[in-house]
Formats: sequence, structure tokens, C-alpha cells
Amino acid sequence: MLKMILQRAAVTTMLAFALMSRADAQTLRIAGALSNFDCWNNCNTDAGGFEIEIEGLHHQDVVHTWNYSAFGAPTVVDGGTATLPTVIIRYHSNTASLAVGLVTHFGVSLNTYAPATAIHYRWLPKATTAIPNPPPVPALLPPHTAEVVFTNGVASVRDVIHNTEPVGGKSIWVMPFAHAVPRIVTLEELMSDNPVTQGGTPRGGGRNGTKLTILAPGESWISEDESGRDDSSSVYTFQIYEDIVGPGHGSQAHTAGRLITNMMDATITTTGPVVPNQLTLSNVFVYGSEVVTATVGINGSSPAGGLTVLLSSSDPHVTLPASVVVPANTYSVTFNVGTTPVSNTTIATIGAKVSNSTTSVSGTLEVRPPALSTLYLSFRENFSGVSFDGSVFLFTPAPVGGTTVNLVSSDPNAASVPVSVTVPAGQTTAPFTVKTGLIAARQVITIGATLGTITLSQSLTVNPSPRTIAGTVTLEACTKPAQPVTFVLRAKDGTGDITKTLTLGADGSFTLPGVPAKNYDLAIKGDRWLRKVILSDVSLSNVVGLGVTLKTGDVNNDNAVDFGDLSTMLQSYNAIQGDGVYEQNPTADLNMDGGIDFGDLSALLQNYNELGDD
Repeated sequence: MLKMILQRAAVTTMLAFALMSRADAQTLRIAGALSNFDCWNNCNTDAGGFEIEIEGLHHQDVVHTWNYSAFGAPTVVDGGTATLPTVIIRYHSNTASLAVGLVTHFGVSLNTYAPATAIHYRWLPKATTAIPNPPPVPALLPPHTAEVVFTNGVASVRDVIHNTEPVGGKSIWVMPFAHAVPRIVTLEELMSDNPVTQGGTPRGGGRNGTKLTILAPGESWISEDESGRDDSSSVYTFQIYEDIVGPGHGSQAHTAGRLITNMMDATITTTGPVVPNQLTLSNVFVYGSEVVTATVGINGSSPAGGLTVLLSSSDPHVTLPASVVVPANTYSVTFNVGTTPVSNTTIATIGAKVSNSTTSVSGTLEVRPPALSTLYLSFRENFSGVSFDGSVFLFTPAPVGGTTVNLVSSDPNAASVPVSVTVPAGQTTAPFTVKTGLIAARQVITIGATLGTITLSQSLTVNPSPRTIAGTVTLEACTKPAQPVTFVLRAKDGTGDITKTLTLGADGSFTLPGVPAKNYDLAIKGDRWLRKVILSDVSLSNVVGLGVTLKTGDVNNDNAVDFGDLSTMLQSYNAIQGDGVYEQNPTADLNMDGGIDFGDLSALLQNYNELGDD
């Protein structure tokens, strides 16, 4: 299989390494440098080719291919995009074909240490007159990875076979073999019938390792062994079988079926110079001013005194040290990569190499302009006619020239915001003002902020501001206007009444604050005066300067001047305050002069048979 963690793999390069002196060379392990596999045509039609697509690599990373398949030698081309490159190894023939069920052989050798993102295998059905370009058919090959793992300076080879079928998909059976060949092998030797792949030690299940292992969807087979001696090759063969499902005792039974493929890898020990072979970043994209870590791996243990690795950046917005040192007897070093704010997305290439060497490794870092993190309103509910603060926040500081965030309101008449606000350079926040307008009814408005492709929003409830009703009530015949009066606000929308009782001022003035903005019938009543109802619409503004006169004579406070009031007054006629009789019917003192006499009777008779408003 092909998802490999590799070092320098080309055979010609290995031979060149072997010619170097031991002082300039280092023992290296190359995992999965050579990888071949047998593949049975399972696409239910004759195949005219086979295609291997490896994500994350380029054609330069393919240094050797198996050239003797049923379709001849392959072509190697780049595909994908700049951000997701792929390399396509395509075996294809216009004349040759492979019948259904027959097997042929494919192989690839890479020179990169970075693992492939993903690998896709596809049969290319033979074109016909009826179907000139039939779509490719996926090949039944499970992903396999091989890598050299260093633990406390001890190298091990870790192999993993993974069943990528989704839940409910097919299981596979695996039978692995491993053995050491006391020399460097070549890609062409990795064949099912070649002696270098024979005589391996079984690494399956059971006491002696000869039992096939079944892998359900999502499961993996993992093996980790010491890497062997110098100038040898660890050869691995994996037999993959299909799963046959049949009836069992109370449940389905699984048995191994036909052989799907033989996969063969060689993990090689050789010598060569110690150079960087891997550069990884903790994140592949950041916002300007954020810091990521980068790790440079080397293809052998660092010599005494350490190995100095020279670093470079293709863009000044990505900053890093000029060099780092891999400590003696270790295999990697980690360092910080800094960034500065950018106005536009910037792609920077980070390189690592040693002096006097053309071998280098690199990684790309995408530095993005600031992103909008928060839209803040100091109030989520407020009254109309007031202003309050809002703010926008960025994840990282704004670059030179600042960052402009666009603002919008779903109803500018109810709540307005500026068209935009600019976060100053080096800052992460900028304030703005929300202004609410006069409204007659409660409204829910959306305030939005947009930067690039990110839009954030907050809901704002705007309530009509409390209104004030003010004016003067004249109490007919009363010599002391500062009397308690009851005001009832009857909402015309039927939402209920509001009752407030207050004592008038010495001049008869009154103020009703905090009145919800609505249209009301205002009913005014004193305990000796008839009710008066007037229209009072405060839905859009305050109502002030009202003038109301309440007619007198309602001794028994039933909102009518009639015989009942006259009878009550006559019962206490000529009483004065403090004589006990007065206190029995104080409301008969209509003019509030401390006595019940002709003045009160005259005032009552003037309004006799009058009724107050409903």
C-alpha cells in the first residue's frame, strides 16, 4: 500500500549514500520506501487500466514505479489544487486489458517523509463503442501505513492495516508476515513469487501467529517491531481476504473467502547524511498575531553537539528563528512560528535545511486576516428614544490601516447603527452607538455585523419609552384644591387598566409619569366630584397641559348627583368640623370650608340630576 511515512527512497540515492564515509553518514531507516501489491480485477468488466491517486504529494515525490503491469509503465502527473495537491499514477493501455478476476501487479516508491493525506485506488474499465469513457470503479484495497518510530532512541517499525468501510460495511481478513533480508531490496523484487517475500514469520492471531485476523469496519491491525540491523531490509507481506457471512449458532458466522490482494512493503536500513526530512505545523492556518509550533524531523539521530537546521520564511508576516539545533541523539526539534496581522490571506512557505546540502523540507502556513469574534450590545432590551453602546471584537489585532466591520439594522427607524466601524491597527475592538427611534409598539430588531464571510447578529427589543401625562384638575366649588384624585388609564387596545391615586398640587396640577406608550381613555374621579373621561393618546409622545373640571355634588361617591346626595347632606346640615355630626358625612362639605351649610347645598343643587362619565 501507499500511505507511507518515508525518507529518501530512490535506489540511486541510497547507493550514493553508501559511498559516503562514515564520518559524513548516519544509519537511517526508510519505512515503506518500496511498496508493491497484487490486485484482482473486481470491477465486473474488463479493465483497461488502474489509477492510484495520492493526496498531499506531487509528482516529484514519486521516484520509481513498477513498470511491468498488464498495462505497461504508468504516467505520473499532478492533480488537485494548490491547497490540496495530488499525484496520480495512472496505468493505462489502449490495446491491453485485464479480464474480470485476473490479477496484475502495481508498485510505487516515494521519496517524501510526509504521510499522504489519503490514497484512492481505481480500476479503469475498458472503453467500448457504447460506453467510450466508463467511470472508474474503486479497488478493494484497505489503507496501510508504515513508519519508523523512535522511542528513547530505539527505532521500531509500526505497520497499520485499517478497514475504512463505514458502519454496516464489509469486514476483511488479514494475514501478515514479516522477516528481515540481510541486504537492501528493490521495488522489482517485491513480488508474491520472489524469495525476498517468502519465509516470513506469521504475525496473525493464535499462539503461533498463523490465524487470520478479522477487521470489522473501523478496526485496525497494528504491529510494532524493532527495526533490525544496518544494511538490511525488513520485508512485510499482507494477505487480504474477503469476508463471507453465513448462518451460525444464533448469529451470523464470518469466514475468510477469496484472496483480495497481496500487499508487500520493504522497510530499509541504509546509511546517508543526516538531513531534515519532515516539517510539520501544529496548525495549517492561523490569524495574524497568533503563534503556532513547528517541528523539524531528521532522518537519523543528531550527532554529538547537535545538528543546526537553517530556517526560512517566504513572507515577512511569518517570523521564525534563523536556525534551530536538534539536540544530540534526538530526532526532532520544535520551535515557535510567529505571525503579524495581515489585510488579506497570505500563504507562506517555511523551509528547513542544513548548510552545504540541497535537501530541504518545507511546510505551508496560511495566515488569515482578522476574523469577527463577537458582536456586543450593552443592552439587549431598551426603550425608544435612547442611545447606548455596542462593540465589535476580533479574534486577533487589526493590521496596519485597521479592519472595517460593516453594520446593519433590520429596522433603522426603530434602532439605527453606523454603516461601518473600523477597528484601529493593533486593536481587537471598536465601539459604536445604537440609537433607538420613537415607536408606538414593542419591536424586536436584528443588529448585524459582517467581516468577510462571517456575519454575527444580536436581537434587540425596543420598547416604547414610558410617557408622561400632566395637566390641571379643577375641583368645582372646592376652596382647597390639594385633594386626592383617582386616575384610571383605560387602554384602548384592551390590555387592561392602570389605576393611580395622587393628591393634586395646591394649584390643582398633576403629573402621571411612567405611562406605557398607548392610546387611553383617562378617567378622573374625586370622592365628591363626578367622573370625567377624556382621550389621552401617548403612543408617540407625552401629553401635557390637560385642563379638566370635575363637577361637585357627589356626596355618596356614586358618580351621580341625586336625592341620595341631598338626603345625606341634609342629615348633617349646619354641622361643623369637630362636632361629631360633621365627621359622620364629611363628603357633604363640598367646598371644603369646614362646615356643611348653604354654600354646600347651593353647589349640590346647581348640579342636581347630573351624571358623571362612564
